[in-house]
Amino acid sequence: PTHVMTALIIAAILSVSFGQSGSPPLSAEAAAAELAAGRYAEAERDYRRIVAANPQMAEAYTNLGLCYFLQKQYPQAISSFPHGLKLKPDMANAWLFLGISLFDVNKPTEAIPPLHRYTLLKPTDVQGHTYLGMSLLSRERFREAAGELSKARMIDPRDTEVLYHLAQCYLHLARAKGADVRGLEVAF
Repeated sequence: PTHVMTALIIAAILSVSFGQSGSPPLSAEAAAAELAAGRYAEAERDYRRIVAANPQMAEAYTNLGLCYFLQKQYPQAISSFPHGLKLKPDMANAWLFLGISLFDVNKPTEAIPPLHRYTLLKPTDVQGHTYLGMSLLSRERFREAAGELSKARMIDPRDTEVLYHLAQCYLHLARAKGADVRGLEVAF
């Protein structure tokens, strides 16, 4: 769901604090404003400069990764997030966007560990459970996928995407048990 993703991106931008690592040589606030305003290329340029000047600033790597993610430059995002996570492994949003980036480049097996880590850090977030469930589903780990998607459904029972993928899991599980699912298959 894009509305939830947008809210998560804004929350990620706002939750990243630069004050903890000292004053960066460039204005982190200005770069965050560019990112929040949707000027991703400009924000990317600013964050690249900040990272080059202060390579120990974990939050700058995360926001640089967000810039790449929002421009659908997933390989660059995938390379940026781990730098920040190495410096500060509790940055939940970096785990989420790393996992989603991996999922979006059709690497669901690699997406599972960061998404799992995110769900441990943010157990009440629907997006983490949804993407983890979809990654597990694509690897045919139907029981685990159903568990994650069920958690997502409990968080947001109106999310039809979650319900659709959960139904797919149950269909595969029923088929594996030898149930007659011919009528259900028509819906999918």
